[in-house]
Amino acid sequence: MVRERIGGIDSLEVLSAWRAVERKLADHYDREPRQGVLNALDDRGTWLDEHGDREERARPIDRGPPLESCAVFLDEDGSERKSRRTYQSPSPFDRDLDAYLSDSEESTVATDGGEER
Repeated sequence: MVRERIGGIDSLEVLSAWRAVERKLADHYDREPRQGVLNALDDRGTWLDEHGDREERARPIDRGPPLESCAVFLDEDGSERKSRRTYQSPSPFDRDLDAYLSDSEESTVATDGGEER
């Protein structure tokens, strides 16, 4: 995992920070720096010296002018809609709820689930 992370380092600044941390860890734990880590850092440093940091390798890309959307929104009849608002046909529940909320004689509901009001 450390080798993959070191292989992803794309600037000499980050590379030198890794070297400093490896030395600090070695001092803190009273040991020598890990030679495998230092070798991997040296290899990555050689690659970066040859190819440059990310900013040096990056080239701007001409993407051209922005594209216009060509989406066409259709209603249920298949004709083009003028608005992007979502259309929902009323469900039976919506009709029942509207009737219930209207306070008419027809909208009264039996609380026991039966037909009697």
